[in-house]
Amino acid sequence: MRKLNLEDLKSDNAETKYHCAKQAIALSEKNPKGLYPQLKVFTKLLDGENRVLKWVAIIIIGNLARADAKSQIDRLVPKLIGFLKGKEMITANNAIMALGKIAASKPKFKGKIFQAFLGVEKAVYYNKGQVSPECRNIALGKALEVFSLFKTDVQKSSVLLAFIGRQVRNSRPATGRKARVLLKAFKP
Repeated sequence: MRKLNLEDLKSDNAETKYHCAKQAIALSEKNPKGLYPQLKVFTKLLDGENRVLKWVAIIIIGNLARADAKSQIDRLVPKLIGFLKGKEMITANNAIMALGKIAASKPKFKGKIFQAFLGVEKAVYYNKGQVSPECRNIALGKALEVFSLFKTDVQKSSVLLAFIGRQVRNSRPATGRKARVLLKAFKP
């Protein structure tokens, strides 16, 4: 792997730009402390026009939460939660997974994040310009994946258990299956 140059994220050459993005994701997973000083680079991408780089930034910010000794990611939590209310499922899904990592690293945000996940039931996502309930169902499945990592918290919350219970009858088979598996695993 060649040395990571984050200036490559600005390249007009797509191969260069996305190779850099892929390297940055890998580094954020393996060595979040090594990439953490560059957090501002990724924070700026959250507001950019390039959706792929926005998704990359969301993923990386979630990964960097483990190394956030300066609590700089704390101020990004509302923005990431805001992506759950947007129109794009892929952005929402990446935010759900990143917020799950933030909740694991920063327990003080669990309540706020879990509450935001409940709102996905009423979210409206679009596919090719049309409202897509299927996109919402996919996002609900992502929320269930995150909840699977927080067994104790979910078991203590009748609200979260009810949310999971409602997904058992989700019209997307994979999401319904995830809910059934969780309910079975989370039985006291």
